[in-house]
Amino acid sequence: MSRGLDPSELHGLKCLNCRTLINYEVFRQAVGADWIEHKMAELAEGLAQELHKKDRVENQKKLDEQLHDCGVCLEQFLIGDMVTFDCNHRFCKACSDGNIRGQLGEGKYKV
Repeated sequence: MSRGLDPSELHGLKCLNCRTLINYEVFRQAVGADWIEHKMAELAEGLAQELHKKDRVENQKKLDEQLHDCGVCLEQFLIGDMVTFDCNHRFCKACSDGNIRGQLGEGKYKV
């Protein structure tokens, strides 16, 4: 994906011959309003993705700071200290380890 138009790049565009700075109107005439709209839409999409990513990181940080109950021993742990199974059940690492090792020890599953 091409990177979006950075408005700061418009400052400093120069004539190919005499190196005089190009104003916005000359720029628009040279590249066309459609191109500018397309590049601005790319920039807006990129910014929206960055904001969404930032929100996800902040939300995960808040979630990581919350205490959750282990479904086996019922003690509270930070989510980062727990194992979340595909079914979205969460258990502390000790209970998860014990459960998995127990199932493997019973010979039900081969590694």
